[in-house]
Amino acid sequence: APPHMDYDEVQYPKTCRKAKKKQLIINTIQCGQMAGTAEVWQSIAQSAGGEYAAILQSGGTVALHTPHDRRISDLNMQLNATICVYGSAKEQRAADVKIQAQAVANDEAVADRAAYFSKSRASAGMGGGGYTVMSGTRDLVAMLLSDEIKMDAIEKDQLPKELQSSSKEALKQELERRVAKRKEVQAAMAKAVDQRSKFLAEAKKNQPADAFDNQVKSIVRDQAAAKGIHLSD
Repeated sequence: APPHMDYDEVQYPKTCRKAKKKQLIINTIQCGQMAGTAEVWQSIAQSAGGEYAAILQSGGTVALHTPHDRRISDLNMQLNATICVYGSAKEQRAADVKIQAQAVANDEAVADRAAYFSKSRASAGMGGGGYTVMSGTRDLVAMLLSDEIKMDAIEKDQLPKELQSSSKEALKQELERRVAKRKEVQAAMAKAVDQRSKFLAEAKKNQPADAFDNQVKSIVRDQAAAKGIHLSD
């Protein structure tokens, strides 16, 4: 719907001028066909260096579920079981919160996250199979895999409480088990993510060109290119 211009607040023309001065682009997408909306949305976009687009009231985008989502979610749980947080008690608690949040996330969200991290690592030259298990957390298993730390340099007070009382040999065996399991599950994860990506690529061919997702991708891709930033699909 068109914006209210009778409220005692900063109006959009002033906001757009400020945005343009700061080189901030405002894009507008009109959802539906209410009279008087298109003209204002076009004005906002034009005055802030952005683009205008219109989509159906429904958005035109179909939520896509794949037959691989459940498998990826299960693999994610297996990966989380290999995590060995290396840090203070506060860092241990923060990691537990993250793990619990992932445990209750729906399959599609977990699968999307897995695909994102797999693609981002591949584009960084780290290989698609190197799926990130827990971003922002020092994971001892990942540190061992990357040779960031050696077994004999591990400080026991930085380990999870259940491992702090382990003997040196028992700890070595447990960590080696987790490293081996991580490699095995990551290989399976890479395969499942690839299968999901192929499934989605085919499914998205049937989405309307003016669907919300497609409109946003097209606009942002062109604007990024104008600033020397090239985005992949």
